[in-house]
Amino acid sequence: MMKRFILTFFLVTITVSLSNGQTVDVKYLNPKFGTGDPYKHFRFGTSGEYYAGFMWNNTNGAYGNGDDFTIFTYGNRDINLRTGTGNFIVFPSSGGNVGIGTTNPQSKLDIYRRGEEVSLLRFSTERPWEFIQTGTGGGSGLALRSKVNSKYFRIQSPEGVNNTVFFTSNTASASRVYLVPHGGRVGIGTGSPDAELTVKGKIHTQEVKVDLNGSVAPDYVFKEGYELRSLEEVQAHIKEKGHLPGIPSAEEMKEEGVNLKEMNLKLLEKVEELTLYVIQLKKENGKLKESVEVLEYNLKN
Repeated sequence: MMKRFILTFFLVTITVSLSNGQTVDVKYLNPKFGTGDPYKHFRFGTSGEYYAGFMWNNTNGAYGNGDDFTIFTYGNRDINLRTGTGNFIVFPSSGGNVGIGTTNPQSKLDIYRRGEEVSLLRFSTERPWEFIQTGTGGGSGLALRSKVNSKYFRIQSPEGVNNTVFFTSNTASASRVYLVPHGGRVGIGTGSPDAELTVKGKIHTQEVKVDLNGSVAPDYVFKEGYELRSLEEVQAHIKEKGHLPGIPSAEEMKEEGVNLKEMNLKLLEKVEELTLYVIQLKKENGKLKESVEVLEYNLKN
């Protein structure tokens, strides 16, 4: 009875002191509330309703994973941690982690939530972004979704240069991805690209369009004054070099690769030259045909 009286007197003294704006210095505080339960706690509220509280939790899984300190509220009340002009810092002395939705965080910040379209993290700027889960089970994934239509997401250098830009839109044909738009190189299958796009492997596509960009299509072959090699000259070049005039050798192509635009233009040049050779042969064949017809006529008469 005497202990209960002393404890009541102690609490009343603290309550009166705090209500008068005074400070009570203590070295250790070991509340007896909750004795016999797996936790000790202070609660704020009235005799008929609790609002919030502090708890040292020993083994109760409802307030953590055991052996921890808990700040809790009742009902739909928030917990606000508000600083003045200072920072809010979570700094575990032994390198612990922060968990949201989990009592067993596995990284510095571990956010746990499951389900189709659940929101995991949101950046509430003027045009918000949100990380959400898509799908469930083995088909689940993580998506970065714009919460408004037509929005840019940029990856920038320390000086603000756009290295990669994503433009998202509900209209699929309006969406864009810009890789190194201000210069640089992209490598696929390689860590040392030697051009704006370097692919070490196969490319499967339906169509490739190449700009001439200063190159000249070989229609000059058909212009008057074009110096067409004679077939004898072509034959001599093939005999000496082992390849067509103006076409790289097999060794050159193996060592330096093949420039598709340049090679296609050279091959078109050869096709047009072949066309001229065919026209010449047709003319010669026509003359031979006329000569044969004259000879046949003379033989018959």
